[in-house]
Amino acid sequence: MTFEDFTGYIHPNDRERVKSELAASVESGIECDTEFEVVWPDASEHSLALRGRVYRDGQGRTERMAGVCWDITAQKKMKTQFLQSQKMAAVGQLAAGVAHEINNPLGVILGFAEGMVGLLKVGDELEMPIRSIEREAMRCKALV
Repeated sequence: MTFEDFTGYIHPNDRERVKSELAASVESGIECDTEFEVVWPDASEHSLALRGRVYRDGQGRTERMAGVCWDITAQKKMKTQFLQSQKMAAVGQLAAGVAHEINNPLGVILGFAEGMVGLLKVGDELEMPIRSIEREAMRCKALV
């Protein structure tokens, strides 16, 4: 496979970057280690990892470059799913913490409202507002 054949498979979004990295590797002699997207002839897209090495002749001129590519599509998909599950777990922990912090004052509000209702006399004008506080606190507690 020629270099042009190889780079022809690289996704257009990654092609110039990979060519640049390969050229830098040839220039410096440092191993190339990169990842990029490719488009197969069936139009499917895959993620590849590449590790390439430059070989030089006795005068230090680039003789050839050899490397290996492997398909990392499944690993990248699993990593994305793992990161998403970590985000969801963090959101769950945050929600649980918020719920806990809201439940504490709600318990106090409900306790005071119940205590105040017990102190009221029949027909007291404060009964309706206190019952309203109690009802709304119970509604909030149910939401949490």
